[in-house]
Amino acid sequence: MRTRTIILAATAALGVGLAGAAVSAKGAAGGKMFQKLDTDSNGTVSLEEARAGQNRWFARLDTDGDGMISREEFQATADRRFAKFDLDGNGEVTLDEVAQAKKKWKNKSTN
Repeated sequence: MRTRTIILAATAALGVGLAGAAVSAKGAAGGKMFQKLDTDSNGTVSLEEARAGQNRWFARLDTDGDGMISREEFQATADRRFAKFDLDGNGEVTLDEVAQAKKKWKNKSTN
């Protein structure tokens, strides 16, 4: 069977992706990301909470603390995320590896 390589979009995986003043907990932005952003646990993510989430994201990527994210810093984060999917370490991610990684994370979060 021929294996298809999946290219992961680092910006989608790394970005917070919230626009607007508030997002409902029942909307598409539910789950762990929503819970992390909804710091006052009122069931919505305010613009301030979303901005704080973006600031935390930026700080994680800005590893040298210079107030800018270099291509190298961004790429290093993308490489770490890619490695979490590339379970056999061959430099390619298959659909099976994505399914296995998701299952592993799901099991980890329920324990």
